[in-house]
Amino acid sequence: MVLRIFLILHWIGIVLVAVGLYLWLFSEAKSGDVSQMVWTATTFGLGGLLMSPYPVVKAFEWMAKK
Repeated sequence: MVLRIFLILHWIGIVLVAVGLYLWLFSEAKSGDVSQMVWTATTFGLGGLLMSPYPVVKAFEWMAKK
């Protein structure tokens, strides 16, 4: 059950990183709009934060099986 929760959070993180990448590449954030830069950085940061625990939990599960 816990692994499933981390998997869902992992996918939400991937989506947030993809949104951040879209905002960074295809928006006018480079023109100096601070609000757009904050949203881009926030989506990258939250996406990375949500993706992080899943591989660690998978590694612990794998080590417990060995």
